[in-house]
Amino acid sequence: MTNAPNPPLIGKAELITRAFRQQDLISLQHELVRRLEETPNDAHAMLDLSMVLLLNGQREQSLAMQGYALKVQQVYFMPAKRQPVTLRLLVLVGPGDFMANTPLEFLVADSSIDLYLLYLGPGIAVPKSLPPHDLAMVAVGENVGNRKLLQGLVEPLGRWHTPVLNHPEKVLKTSRDGLHAVLRGAPGIVSPALARTDRLALEELARGAANLQDVLPEAAFPILARPVDSNAGESLAKIDTPAEVAAAVEREYEARLLRRAAVHARPEIEPAVIAVHARAHVLDGRQPRVPDQRAVTEEPQVARAVPVFERAVERGAQFGFGEQARFAENRRISARGCARRAVLSAVGGQNGDFVG
Repeated sequence: MTNAPNPPLIGKAELITRAFRQQDLISLQHELVRRLEETPNDAHAMLDLSMVLLLNGQREQSLAMQGYALKVQQVYFMPAKRQPVTLRLLVLVGPGDFMANTPLEFLVADSSIDLYLLYLGPGIAVPKSLPPHDLAMVAVGENVGNRKLLQGLVEPLGRWHTPVLNHPEKVLKTSRDGLHAVLRGAPGIVSPALARTDRLALEELARGAANLQDVLPEAAFPILARPVDSNAGESLAKIDTPAEVAAAVEREYEARLLRRAAVHARPEIEPAVIAVHARAHVLDGRQPRVPDQRAVTEEPQVARAVPVFERAVERGAQFGFGEQARFAENRRISARGCARRAVLSAVGGQNGDFVG
């Protein structure tokens, strides 16, 4: 007697659509967990669960689950919705969240295209054989984390046995500064002045040791600044004067410091989150209310989590984020204040807000 095949992959497009329509993903998450309890190597369930976790704001758990799935299986098949099949498309993707790859699943939804997703990247085994296909397409997006993967694809795809769309050497040119270099001066196109720089250069600009033109030629205030690889307005700052540069840099520095510290304080923060939400009121049996800030403050688990987070912030330079060493010198960021805000944000609901 042969084992029944695992249920097909639901896929990114369908899951994101469900989330957009505010459909119930919690029940689906429970169903996927149940499937994994019955069949631990159900890679389809793992990959779908990874996307559900991401849609529910649990990014780290999502990426961990995705990693488990990719150890079990590297090629995922999504059959065409319409028959007969007119194209067999092999799409090369890498691990990561929403922004890591072009969402090809949306483009071929409700089509006559058979879609094969081939995951590639560090630590991911390369399958011994590939499914038959008529066309290969690179969906790996340009970002710092993907550059090595894209560079590694240049040579093998240069001698691929089928036509290839989105050649990796061209994808590598689509960074913000790369596109500016290509489009600058092209007839009919206005490309704002753009440059990639570092924190030291921005700090020199803030204290008057450098001019804006030294950092961003042909530019004048106001300017926009954002971290490399940020998207959707994350950490985007409008800066009107050199004096505002220091504040913008410090805000991003604090955010990065907190993200690193949170990893090390997680064993104490997570019980605080669970304890607070376990006592939160329930609106409709499924959606927890946003906790009351006073209740959060009085929660013993929160009180224990704050000093642990504080020590993690102060030890920043010891766990691979060298710039955090400056924290102990300038004291412009309060470790306890950072820790308290971060822990309260973690237990205060999806957006870090409170009632009252």
